[in-house]
Amino acid sequence: MNALQAGVMNVPFAPVRGLLHTDYMKVRPDFRTMANPYDPSEEIALVPAIAPDVAVFHGFRGDRAGNVVTSGALDAKLIAQASRVTIATVEEVVDADLAREPHTGALVSGIHVTAVVEVPRGAHPTACAGYYADDVEHIREYLRAAAADETFRAYLARYVLGTRDHAEYLARVAEGRVAVASGP
Repeated sequence: MNALQAGVMNVPFAPVRGLLHTDYMKVRPDFRTMANPYDPSEEIALVPAIAPDVAVFHGFRGDRAGNVVTSGALDAKLIAQASRVTIATVEEVVDADLAREPHTGALVSGIHVTAVVEVPRGAHPTACAGYYADDVEHIREYLRAAAADETFRAYLARYVLGTRDHAEYLARVAEGRVAVASGP
């Protein structure tokens, strides 16, 4: 979060006190420390800013002005503000002005969203609250595949690189279920 906030503010880094004396400082050579300029006896951790060229996130609903309602679990507001281009996929595009409507979740303002694209089941295999639950079976398949390079390459070939679009991806997921259900 702090790295995204630095990206939003267009500064090169953000101070993060909670990282000191953690393994993150050992495994991330880009995390640094410095003396607190207001209390030189105190050390403070620094993380580099994150300012993506392109960000993509999934929301519940979007409107024609680019406003998007999300769950708030992912800080899509910060991601959208820090990025040069932001694409929001949503379960549905509505004609109403979401900025003027009451809603549950977090509203990402259209001033930070470049494009809104209607992609039903776009969060699959994870849940989209109020629309569908986690696809636990597919998540398990992914985890099994991710255990080794060869099986992960096969997963990517089947579900990611070997599909033309999201509809074909969902059809492949369904095919796998039919094949498993009918057996060899």
